[in-house]
Amino acid sequence: MTGFRTIIRVLLCAPALLFAQQAPVSVDSLVQRIDRRAKAYEEYRDYSVDAVSTSVQLDARWQPERTTRMERKIVRTNGIDHVDILKAVETENGKDTDVTAKVRKEAADQEKKAEEARAKKDSNGGEGQRGMRVSIDDTFPFDEKVRSDYAFSSASDTVADGRTLLRIRTQAKVKDSKRYEGIYGVDPETYDIRVVDVRPSKNPKFVKDMRLCFSLDVRDGKKMVVTRTWMRIYASLLVKKFRMEYEEWYTNHTFH
Repeated sequence: MTGFRTIIRVLLCAPALLFAQQAPVSVDSLVQRIDRRAKAYEEYRDYSVDAVSTSVQLDARWQPERTTRMERKIVRTNGIDHVDILKAVETENGKDTDVTAKVRKEAADQEKKAEEARAKKDSNGGEGQRGMRVSIDDTFPFDEKVRSDYAFSSASDTVADGRTLLRIRTQAKVKDSKRYEGIYGVDPETYDIRVVDVRPSKNPKFVKDMRLCFSLDVRDGKKMVVTRTWMRIYASLLVKKFRMEYEEWYTNHTFH
């Protein structure tokens, strides 16, 4: 009889235990857990990665006008990127053109300009011109130093790469081109950010619309890496209008 009563007590308690395990995390608590997890990542300065990108120039109807597919090897040493263009093919009006040599020269010119900019920054005591470059860190609003600049709310769960993710929505309290807002997909077990879908809360000069998406992964349990970036931008300068979509996938991350 005692065994029967024990079984009854377990059955009666099971729903309560299940509910406790599935109790939703509050938004404030989720933000804090994301920040703690981010601070636990191991920083790395030098690495290499294979990248395959597709850049599409769009017409006024947002239809493909010219597409460039590129394969690159990116090696970062002492915090400086060196890019080896392996292959580049441009497609326009149904015709493919190998533009590897042209793109290699452009990449070399860009590296030279970047080196000159670093030298100028050093000579100015650390002040340099950054331009429109955006890194994944720029889009993270969870650090306690900037957290008060944003409002956070929960959104419905989603599934990405077979994982069910919590989603959290961010909105900048004061709109600024350097403050991004949107949706973040969070692993409910580890609190790693897995997907990011954001826009600047205020469009930069000449930009009419811009959207950025990132897919993230964690290697060795402690190194966060970007596995995919996607961007759509619509800009206008006087009578010239510019519409573009850019997507890049990253594989074979190696840390040095």
